[in-house]
Amino acid sequence: MSQFSPPNAVITGLGPVSVIGIGKQDFSRALTEGTRPQLDQVPDTDIDCYSISAPLPCPLAPHRRKRIDRTTELALSAADLAIKDAGLSSGNERWAVSFGSALAGFSCGEKDHISYLNHGPAGIPLPFATRLIGASLPGHISIHYGITGSATANADSCAAGNRAVTEALHMIQRGEADVVIAGAAEAPLSALTAESLKRLRVMSTSGTCRPFTDDRDGFILAEGAAALVIESESHARARGAHIYAHLSGYGNTAEAHHMTTPQPTAQPVAQAMRKALANAHIQSEDIDMISVHGSATPQNDANEAHAIQQIFSDRCPAIYAAKGQLGHSLGAASALELAAICLALEGTCEIPQITPALGLIPVDTKKPKAILKNAFGFGGINSSLVLQAAD
Repeated sequence: MSQFSPPNAVITGLGPVSVIGIGKQDFSRALTEGTRPQLDQVPDTDIDCYSISAPLPCPLAPHRRKRIDRTTELALSAADLAIKDAGLSSGNERWAVSFGSALAGFSCGEKDHISYLNHGPAGIPLPFATRLIGASLPGHISIHYGITGSATANADSCAAGNRAVTEALHMIQRGEADVVIAGAAEAPLSALTAESLKRLRVMSTSGTCRPFTDDRDGFILAEGAAALVIESESHARARGAHIYAHLSGYGNTAEAHHMTTPQPTAQPVAQAMRKALANAHIQSEDIDMISVHGSATPQNDANEAHAIQQIFSDRCPAIYAAKGQLGHSLGAASALELAAICLALEGTCEIPQITPALGLIPVDTKKPKAILKNAFGFGGINSSLVLQAAD
């Protein structure tokens, strides 16, 4: 009996929608130049944030855009950019969608709730129920592009982007799809969301996000989205697609400890990285760079650094801490960071490497060949992915 070999998965399209640039070219340029977004404030608060002021390239007609929330608008914009970047147009039964968001339409629901309190049931917008839920993101993407293979949503907090891409990898490996539109989106810039995070003391009070430094004091809340086109390698090569990177392996673990605090031993985080390396069939010394979760909170950065030391005891790879430049867009953060490392693996973008504290002494790299991407979220959700440069 012949042994089944699962299809390889590759990334062929990128659709970043970020506070430093929209679309691959602007995003790549801003990453290389170290562009910093302008500090803004969450409406009706004194809380710092990064917002997107540029028009979104949402493919919906204006009358349809009025019926969706901003998170779904961000997701559709990212998906459209990624699909076009991949040289594709419309889907079919061999396409699928896997999209995540920590809060989905919660911020929109906050505004609609105020309208309800002021005007009663008549103040509830008709599409309120559908734009509140996370399924709105893959649902609208599948509707617009005629994708009938599968549409799935996750709400895996700040690991939602990583987990959406992990599910895309599973779909490809199981032979369920040839093309998966995967990513995450977040529009968390509302008073209730921001004030609740402020009460948890996870956001910076200094106006800067400084991951893995001794004086870190939290993150800057941001909005954003990113979509990636994940294909089976055979499908991509058959149509002559440009390949940014191979999606080589994944690792998931749970803290089983506390909703917001990781285990002091850092074992679950370390185990997620070990699983990803094993699943990719590579060793720790093969990793050139780690794209850290790096939320810049005192406890979580220290925990991640401790886990890195457990895996890379003798040689720490280069460290990329994206939230210092992009802010923290919660569920969308890891999707945007995956887009950034795809550009780094392609060699068209030099993402900034940091000199961290916390006992880490990394080895800089000019052109990484293998990158480990970490993402961790409330609920004790840990996710690691391995991406490798295309041949």
